[in-house]
Amino acid sequence: MSKSVALLLVLVFLMATNVIAVQPIKAEPSTIVVPDDYPTIAAAIGNATEGDTVFVNKGTYAEKPFKINKTLSLIGEGADSTKISFNPPHTEVTVNIFERYTFYEDPIVVVADDFTLSGFNITSSGGSISIKGNRTRITNNVITREIYVAGGSCSVISENLFTGGVGFNGTYCKVSSNSFWCNLYGGGRYVIFSSNNCHWGRASIVGDDCLITDNQVNQSPSAFSVGGINNIVSKNTIDHVGFGLSVAGLNSKAFLNQVTHCGIGLIPSAGSIFFANYIANNGWGIDTGGDLVNPNGTLSTIFHNNFVNNRYQVNTLGYYETDYYDNDEEGNYWDDYQGKDANGDGIGDTAYVIDENRSDRYPLIAPFDVDSVVVELPEWASPPSVLLISPENTTYISANVTLEFTVNKQTSWMGYSLDGQETVTITDNTTLTGLSSGLHNVTIYSKDFFENIATSETIWFSITEPFPTTIVIATVVSLAAIGVVLLVYFKKRKH
Repeated sequence: MSKSVALLLVLVFLMATNVIAVQPIKAEPSTIVVPDDYPTIAAAIGNATEGDTVFVNKGTYAEKPFKINKTLSLIGEGADSTKISFNPPHTEVTVNIFERYTFYEDPIVVVADDFTLSGFNITSSGGSISIKGNRTRITNNVITREIYVAGGSCSVISENLFTGGVGFNGTYCKVSSNSFWCNLYGGGRYVIFSSNNCHWGRASIVGDDCLITDNQVNQSPSAFSVGGINNIVSKNTIDHVGFGLSVAGLNSKAFLNQVTHCGIGLIPSAGSIFFANYIANNGWGIDTGGDLVNPNGTLSTIFHNNFVNNRYQVNTLGYYETDYYDNDEEGNYWDDYQGKDANGDGIGDTAYVIDENRSDRYPLIAPFDVDSVVVELPEWASPPSVLLISPENTTYISANVTLEFTVNKQTSWMGYSLDGQETVTITDNTTLTGLSSGLHNVTIYSKDFFENIATSETIWFSITEPFPTTIVIATVVSLAAIGVVLLVYFKKRKH
């Protein structure tokens, strides 16, 4: 090789090395620790990049307002030991000697997807917390200022203590296991509001296709109110609330709720259905005055409810339309009903008269058995179901096997685990490749927008490799060669 050719090869090698060296490397998400890496949370947030986690050790942090516009997880060591205290800039406006207003900058403003706030006790001298984005997670905090989570989908607000007021709005969101010592205003579509405790303030949910279940509302001068269409309000306990349970909207159903010691127990509205509720020890058991505003020409339907020891069973003050206090077969149980049941069918022989326009035509003699009611969740709120189609419990002679499955609803994530290994994320059917000979197993997982996880049946199958073609050919050739040798040998012996 000539010297010029050798020199050219060296130059090409050096140029290739430089090209490789300047290729950009995508930064992996990292964890920034406060105060180890930065003395303040604001400084850590300012130096964080997309997808980073800011972990805050226990302590009290006097902070300037946060403005976050990137995916970030802000995690405290625990709400009992990690406190953030804000004193935002403010402006005072004097209208006259009697009116003076103070306007505070918001302590936390987030406009980003996939933001997480967890493990803090947050206080502020003013302003509110505003979070906008998809897949927001607010968990395990104590928050004493107003907080608004709005405009996104698939958000989760759970296991927090709120005392300053809460507002939320979105789709496919879940608000669960929180304590609200404040006013609560929520809404959206396909929202699950469950297992929360609401005290003192007003609790109002306005949305469509929402599930409001297993909540406790007590000690409030206001009401637990639900508005919108196709809502399900079930298994809630409302006690010592001024206006009890109010449900408005077409095709909304309220059942298996307990309403006690309220000024008014139930407040239905046009198009709503109330059944299998326990209404006891209230001032008025039920007030259907909401039916006067009736643009759709439909009235509320009320049956299989138990009205017990209310001072007045039904509000008769004023004018009321004709409501339906039965389902054309059975009505409600009224503990002050005086009628007879001559044939013993469990239904009174005479109607329970409310006023000249309203009556229960088929009053129940005994309290309705609420345990007989089967709760069926709507499809969107039910956990997903996964059916694994392939592989089957059989033996395959190929190292590549189709992974085929079906899920009965839209999901936010799917994955599989092969032979108990770490789960692999997938978006559709795929192929398991390069499988070794022997026994294998596979399981499919899926997660819906409310983080309900479904697991398929675990399928066991075997892989056996076909007898190698090369070995077969070699064997045939060897046998043929042996045959030729033997043939030649015996021919020579004959001669």
